[in-house]
Amino acid sequence: VEQDYEEAVTWYKKSAERGHPEAQASLAWMYENGKGIEADLKEAIYWYKKSAEQGNTKAQLKLGIIYKNGNGTVEDYTQSFYWYKKVAQQGNAHAQLNVGIMYEFGKGTTQDYTSAVHWYKSAAVQGISEAQTRLGWMYENGKGVEQDYSQAISLYKNAAKNGETNAQLKLGIIYQNGKVAAEDYSQSFFWYKKVAEKGDANAQLNLGQMYEYGKGTDENYTQAVYWYKKAADQGDTEAQLNLAVMYKYGTGVNEDS
Repeated sequence: VEQDYEEAVTWYKKSAERGHPEAQASLAWMYENGKGIEADLKEAIYWYKKSAEQGNTKAQLKLGIIYKNGNGTVEDYTQSFYWYKKVAQQGNAHAQLNVGIMYEFGKGTTQDYTSAVHWYKSAAVQGISEAQTRLGWMYENGKGVEQDYSQAISLYKNAAKNGETNAQLKLGIIYQNGKVAAEDYSQSFFWYKKVAEKGDANAQLNLGQMYEYGKGTDENYTQAVYWYKKAADQGDTEAQLNLAVMYKYGTGVNEDS
């Protein structure tokens, strides 16, 4: 048959009113997105709740998101936490990550680093890069778990390889300052460059400095200017100052008075 949202709504309603949780979740989605019916977030929440109370995971997850973001309702972290936790306990990695975040920052529940670590671990083993990064931070700083730099770096690397920007930036910093791991400018340069190419001003500034002073790469004033300008254009004051000095002395640029 041809796609017909209005007809779909009619049948979802009939089934939803008879208590079918899958139909209730689907009807809620139609209300949320205005498909086949006028968008109505209050109705969407009503039907998601009906479905969620019968154990429908999709509806429970939706309520976690809706209450967290305040979509169509008042932002309510307690409700968000309640529904996310239900889904997390069923093994959903996205919900596990969010429960971890809520425990870490005390949103909708009491702040509890040990519980945050537990849920980050659950999501991290399922390959969620953000959870790996957050768990890495917990290990690096000894929050909710014994401080373990090698474990932190291992987690950051796993996340970084999957393109997680925060993990890549963390590795750039770690290898540059030599506090958590042995100073390794080549590694620092490698990770900063990845983040800089994504538009991060902090990484662009650091990359510019590495090019200027030949740290982890060959000294290259032209490249230093290029990356300082990228960061400066985003309002980074240190990059603006460095760029001014480069122009003043004609380093990597044509002298510009």
